[in-house]
Amino acid sequence: MAREALIVVDVQNDFCHPDGNVGQRGQDMAPLKEMVDTLARFLDAARSAGVLVVYVSYILEEEGKAESPAWL
Repeated sequence: MAREALIVVDVQNDFCHPDGNVGQRGQDMAPLKEMVDTLARFLDAARSAGVLVVYVSYILEEEGKAESPAWL
């Protein structure tokens, strides 16, 4: 039996919200608003169709370290 999944990678406040880390560093986040709105509609449609939605996020270790064993 086939099973579909939608994998969403790194759509997190730090990368996509004006108050996130990237936005606080001065990056113009306005172009991402349309992407986020479109993604929200897409996710709703996928869920309505019974598609499993899986989120993959970038997580920093203590003290902001990004060199986790999984990443390396």
